Amino acid sequence: MTAVAVLVVDDDPQARRLLGGRWRAHGLDVHAAPDGVEALRLFRRHRHPVVVTDLAMPALDGLGLLDAVKRLAPATHVLVLSGVATVRAAVEAVRRGADDVLEKPVDPDTLLARIRPWLEAGEPPALVTASAALDALLARARRLAATDAPVLVTGETGTGKDLLARMLHAWSPRARGPFVALNAAAIPETLLEGELFGHEAGAFTDARRPRAGLVEQAHGGTLFLDEVGELSPAAQAKLLRVLEDGQVRRLGAGQARPVDVRLVTATHRPLAVLVARGRFRADLYYRIAVATLHLPPLRERPEDVELLTRRFVARWAARYGRPAPVVSPEALAALRAHPWPGNVRELDNTIHRAVVEADGEITPAHLGLTPPPGPARRRARSVPCSPTP
Repeated sequence: MTAVAVLVVDDDPQARRLLGGRWRAHGLDVHAAPDGVEALRLFRRHRHPVVVTDLAMPALDGLGLLDAVKRLAPATHVLVLSGVATVRAAVEAVRRGADDVLEKPVDPDTLLARIRPWLEAGEPPALVTASAALDALLARARRLAATDAPVLVTGETGTGKDLLARMLHAWSPRARGPFVALNAAAIPETLLEGELFGHEAGAFTDARRPRAGLVEQAHGGTLFLDEVGELSPAAQAKLLRVLEDGQVRRLGAGQARPVDVRLVTATHRPLAVLVARGRFRADLYYRIAVATLHLPPLRERPEDVELLTRRFVARWAARYGRPAPVVSPEALAALRAHPWPGNVRELDNTIHRAVVEADGEITPAHLGLTPPPGPARRRARSVPCSPTP
């Protein structure tokens, strides 16, 4: 599934990189623009649910962008940042419909905590399926959600592992607590430990202030670690201590702090193989894999292609405020025949593009699919092409 997209608008490239890098590591799809004109172009195309914009910018400033966004999509949440946050500027921004005004500089984690409720206020997470096998897996996931047992979600890239993790949280007794996500593959190894476990002031050169890590931020809720196989040996050892002792020690701290978190992890790599090769701790593996849920690839559940296609068409059409285009029989046949190496994420992106480009009807030309080479082509021909009732 595609991640939630946030639009960050700032004429300072360093500010865009700082927010974008930190938030992408938390599982957000961040689009960035240097001014209001480019931001408006992106917004017309993507209809971001949340816009974070600087106030003073060339071409089209933050207030002008705020007006344009609210005209196009009044329900969009807009947070205005200002280097000179005067009372007059704040009052004017709120009068025009801004949800909040904050003075720069703002810590990325503080800002994320402010916008997270807006991001989570949409429809609850759901994996839709017509597959009996996936239905059975979801029933098992719901039973596991009622426990605090660690869960390892496996599956190819794009199958929806992050969405299943959110469903486990939403079904659990911890649903009112925070859901904190981190993609371990998206953070440089040198920064990963500080991100996960936090640090005290002076723990390293740039540590001017103490900061709680993601483990602490997830207290009372769920911590989701995607691509857990990418954790460094040092991070693996510290995570194991969290699971064994229920405590976390910040970098540079003398004492550990108690934490209460439920851990959900995910990987597209065979962790058992990494254990055998000495690249992943066996004791940590047994701790995180108390229960395992394997999401099948889309090619193994062809009955879901039409169901997901209809859902994605309706969602993207609603996002752009246009009638949902009809999917032609030829386009539907092409969608069923494709092997979907990128799984549900690839299908979602394909339909997104088709909805943007189609005028009333989606045809094969709007899909941009190319026949895969060799065995993949033969596998595609084996997928049933009869219409789904």
